[in-house]
Amino acid sequence: MTDNQENTKDETFFKICNSVMKMEVAKGHLEWRLSDIAKDADVTRSLIYYYFGKEKDLILEEAFRYMIDLFYNLERKNSMNIIDRLNFVLGNLKTMPWVFVLFYLQKDADNKIGELIRNAEARLLEIFQEDYPELDETAFKKLYVLQLGCVAHKGLSEQDVAGIFMNELQRLQSPQA
Repeated sequence: MTDNQENTKDETFFKICNSVMKMEVAKGHLEWRLSDIAKDADVTRSLIYYYFGKEKDLILEEAFRYMIDLFYNLERKNSMNIIDRLNFVLGNLKTMPWVFVLFYLQKDADNKIGELIRNAEARLLEIFQEDYPELDETAFKKLYVLQLGCVAHKGLSEQDVAGIFMNELQRLQSPQA
């Protein structure tokens, strides 16, 4: 497969996953139809079947897996410090605000999706610990909650985010924190 074909496949997969997440918010939990997804993503239903199968719950689960991989960067496909990571997430959420809503609604759910989100958050805390070994678990949780606040707050520039996080990191790294 050529790079161009691979990029097209990735873009199509993203469009489908994004549409699944969007329809999950717009229409309710599994209340959407595959034709809704196909129309929104501008693909055929047969292409959705090819990538995901026909089971809506499995399609939703795969869309969550994909978005977790995209947003959390747990495989470290792109090396990012905490500020770059946050700006990356904020940039994506500007075009896909429904993802934040779904993550918030599903995080504590007693199902596979809730488990995926909780596992991703635990792995993200491990990554923070690898990147900032001088900080304890409470400090990481503070940074994570601060990150969620930045996500929920509209209108923060990259400079605002960098300033907020640099100040908090310095405060947490100081001996009296």
